[in-house]
Amino acid sequence: MSSFGGGEMAGVQKARDQSDGDDAIKAAKPDEASASAPEADTEAASSKDTTEPAAQEPTTDVKAERVQARAERKRARAEKRRARAERRSEERERWRRAKQARREEREMSRLRRRGVVEGKAGAGEAGEGVAAPADDSVTGRLRAELEGLAYREAMARTRAETAERARRESEERARRDLEVARAEAAERLKVVENELRAGTQKLRSELETLTRQEAGAQARAETAERARKDSEERARRDLELAQAKEEERLKAVEAQLEERTRELRAELEGLVERESETRIRAEAGQRQLAAARQEVHDLTQRLSRREQKRLSAEGRRRAEADTERIKRVEEGFEQRLARAEAQFSERADAVRAKLDQATGELEREREARHRLEKESERRFAELQSRAKAAEERAERAEHVAQLRADESEQLRRMSEAEVRVRVSEENARRAEESAQQADRRLREAEARSSELEAEARKLGSGRRKIFTRWGLAQGDHPDEPRAEPAGEAEPAEDAK
Repeated sequence: MSSFGGGEMAGVQKARDQSDGDDAIKAAKPDEASASAPEADTEAASSKDTTEPAAQEPTTDVKAERVQARAERKRARAEKRRARAERRSEERERWRRAKQARREEREMSRLRRRGVVEGKAGAGEAGEGVAAPADDSVTGRLRAELEGLAYREAMARTRAETAERARRESEERARRDLEVARAEAAERLKVVENELRAGTQKLRSELETLTRQEAGAQARAETAERARKDSEERARRDLELAQAKEEERLKAVEAQLEERTRELRAELEGLVERESETRIRAEAGQRQLAAARQEVHDLTQRLSRREQKRLSAEGRRRAEADTERIKRVEEGFEQRLARAEAQFSERADAVRAKLDQATGELEREREARHRLEKESERRFAELQSRAKAAEERAERAEHVAQLRADESEQLRRMSEAEVRVRVSEENARRAEESAQQADRRLREAEARSSELEAEARKLGSGRRKIFTRWGLAQGDHPDEPRAEPAGEAEPAEDAK
């Protein structure tokens, strides 16, 4: 009877376990829906983020932060829902255990009322000295032991079913935790993918900006190169024109200077000739004057020697007048010679001044030409230095753009690798923790099940021993099949 009641209880418990499993599945469905909702929102956010144009660089970070904050809020709500579901499952488990305890208490009281109390009553009557057959007392004791064994077997079966149910619940919980962990990992992976997509979009936009800047730098460098070449060409043409003009002007100045030099030389030669003629005339006049003086002196001496005595005062006056006249002639000649020398020196000084002026003008022209050549060389060198500086700036800009592009590419690859490694490590760690937890629960359930099976085997062996002793007490042979009484057929069937 007790075994039948235990089977009925097992069936009812199995049905309740199935209903509890359905409730757990129904409770897990909102969690899955809540876990899938952030995924859908994240996918929508990611699709919305991917559809944004790459030109809106300032709003990309803000959108990524909003998506991340939204994902964090959804993750927090999912955690709260999962915590509420776990609390509800724990409350249902406590209620189920309390109900099972009440059911076991009722079963124990029923068994106690049926068998154990009867055994105690039979033992009390035997102690009071009431005459009872030995077989009835043995039968009662065996029946009591059998009832106790049936009770213990029912309890063991109940504990085994409870352990099996706990194992299934732990497996279901582990499965739900694994699904939730997978959902969280998928959600985090999607968030990371969205972040990576946003970062990639940002890096792509930065790369496009750098490409545009590099193209602009190249265009500016090409423009600077063209401007440098144009300026060099203009400077070269200007320098050639200036050199040609300067050469023409110098040729004209040299021709003028040569013409003026020839004129001055001709004038100087004429002056030299006139000076030589004047000197010749002066020398001739001096010779004539000397001859006249000598003649006057001779005449004076002759007059003084021969006619000194005969000359009168009139003769002396005439001689003195002649002497004075000769002196005046000499003085006039000397004055004319001095004036001629002064005029010659003045003309020579004027010619020398004009020659010095022409020479100074030629020197000034040469200095101006030299200054112009130096200025043109300086401008040409300045243009070359500017062109070289522009080329160096263009090369530096190109090198900096290339370095920035390489650095951004390396940073992007490193960040992607780090994110992938972190995600894989996190997923592996969570999967390992979930697997370890599921293995631990499975080992605990298997250990508990093995313990219950060992206890049930022990109870079964004790029950067989009791049946054997009971059969021996009834007079049956252990090897022969015995005929069960009509009143004990139902307990035997229940025991089976």
